[in-house]
Formats: sequence, C-alpha cells, structure tokens
Amino acid sequence: MERISWHQYFMAQSHLLALRSTCSRLMVGATIVREKRIIAGGYNGAISGGVHCIDEGCFVIDNHCVRTIHAEVNALLQCAKFGVLRKVRKSM
Repeated sequence: MERISWHQYFMAQSHLLALRSTCSRLMVGATIVREKRIIAGGYNGAISGGVHCIDEGCFVIDNHCVRTIHAEVNALLQCAKFGVLRKVRKSM
C-alpha cells in the first residue's frame, strides 16, 4: 500500500470533520495546518450553545443557512479559545 501525501492526509481529516456537521443541508469540515501539523479543526454548525439544524431544521435566507457558521470560522474560534493564534503569530 502506498503512503498518502500530506495534502491527502489533511483533506481526509477535513472530510472526517465534515461528518460532525450539525447542518443537514451541507456538511463541511476545515483543518488548519502549520508545518505539517494540525493546529485546529472545525465543521459547519451552530455556535456553541446555539440551536442546531439537525434539531430544528435549517434557517435559510438567500439560499444560505444562517443558523450555522462556516467550518473555517469554527476552526479559527477553536484556535482563539485555546490560544493557538497568538502562538502562531509570534513564531511567524
């Protein structure tokens, strides 16, 4: 069996994260990577403590579900919550 590339590995991680999505309309995952290390991950869904689409249905305006936030935003919020962004910025 051939070893997968780093790109394939991180994309697979994002696909796995998408399976945790709480929006039944669209399932998306995002992985933040630095120097071949996973820093954070997220999936589209409600903000922490918010109402989830899988519980009450999607709230669609202009063909977009506004009950959820993007997977990328959730990943960045995870970074902020655990102080990762500050550490990444200092080392740049």
